[in-house]
Amino acid sequence: MDNRCVSLVHDILYGNFSDEEWLGVKQRFDVFMSTATDAETQEIEESGAGDTIHMIYAGIMNKRK
Repeated sequence: MDNRCVSLVHDILYGNFSDEEWLGVKQRFDVFMSTATDAETQEIEESGAGDTIHMIYAGIMNKRK
């Protein structure tokens, strides 16, 4: 796993951020995934980081309704 993938996974799985900061992490995730290799995509899926960021994002959006 390259450094940008490790950093992103760490932030998602262990981060303690405000809602606005989480939105920034979600944006980083979206950009990362748009350019990720197959191996990087697999690492994200296996780590659970993808599911986690989507749940966090859904929770933030639900609070804003």
